[in-house]
Amino acid sequence: MVEIMSEVITIVEDEGVQIIHFQLDQIDMFNIIEVLDETNEQVADDACCLLDLERVRFIDSSGLGGIIKLNKRLKGGGGRLGICNLNNHVESLFRLTQTIKLLDCYEDVPAGLKDLASSGDDPQS
Repeated sequence: MVEIMSEVITIVEDEGVQIIHFQLDQIDMFNIIEVLDETNEQVADDACCLLDLERVRFIDSSGLGGIIKLNKRLKGGGGRLGICNLNNHVESLFRLTQTIKLLDCYEDVPAGLKDLASSGDDPQS
């Protein structure tokens, strides 16, 4: 198991899936550049990733745009992005903007890990 830590995210690799745990309680215009810089530096374009939003209580439009940008980068490179542990506010934002249709959503890390790890070499499954 590989672990990478920073002030904004912690990345743990498990069963070929990079689980990105946010250390922030919000993803917004004030920190999204740092979040994207960290993920761009640590996550390959063809990676299979799971964003754990358990600590995140608020996401603004800039944060949402950053997650969409990460999803587009990974899908373009043959990777896959899932999200889990959404609170009611964050889930409502994803539903209102229909972003929830773009991402694989899971109740928690074990559920996301099980599905994403089982996709193996076929990121489109």
